[in-house]
Amino acid sequence: MYTVEVNLQCDDLAKVFGWKSRWCFALEIGGSLRYLHEECVDGPIVHLSLCSAHVVNIQGNSAMLGNFTTAKWLTDKLSPKEDSPADSQNLEEDEQLYVDVHDYRMFLLELITGKNARCFQAQGKGQSLANWATPLLENGSLSQLMDHRLTDTSDMEVVNHMANAALCCLKNVKGHRLSMSEIRYIIYALNIIVLRKVPISTGCYVVSFI
Repeated sequence: MYTVEVNLQCDDLAKVFGWKSRWCFALEIGGSLRYLHEECVDGPIVHLSLCSAHVVNIQGNSAMLGNFTTAKWLTDKLSPKEDSPADSQNLEEDEQLYVDVHDYRMFLLELITGKNARCFQAQGKGQSLANWATPLLENGSLSQLMDHRLTDTSDMEVVNHMANAALCCLKNVKGHRLSMSEIRYIIYALNIIVLRKVPISTGCYVVSFI
């Protein structure tokens, strides 16, 4: 049992950690965040430290989100105050949920590139993985982003789904922010949904059920 970080850092493990497996891990961790954000009975929970080092690869075919030491229950943190309007509380909650969305984007970039975000800055002369990958992602230069250790190109569709979701996380600006359910469906690309363009300032897609 290894973390995804170890799987990406070891060439032998990375070569057998194929695109379909990485896509499935993206779905499973997206589902974990969706549960924390949207389905907890007592209110949303934010993880606040999602990265490949905190995702465990269980027997090579299943992902588990770990390290909840930084997790926060928003209902407890954002208790009502007489001088704190509801809109202000909702904004604070939205900002904290967005931390997980941002971290999920980084996790997707790690899966696509095969690079470790924590080590990349030291190896990239101070440039972060996000700063390096974002222009390529926005320009559609997916071939330059993809982990070169995986030579099978038959699963390009799932790589495209992950890249599109990462771009949507990047463009997840105030007023047009997507939930983890919507982001996960972009990765899933189910036949029961269609993609519709959101306002042009975001440059990405969200889901509509049909």
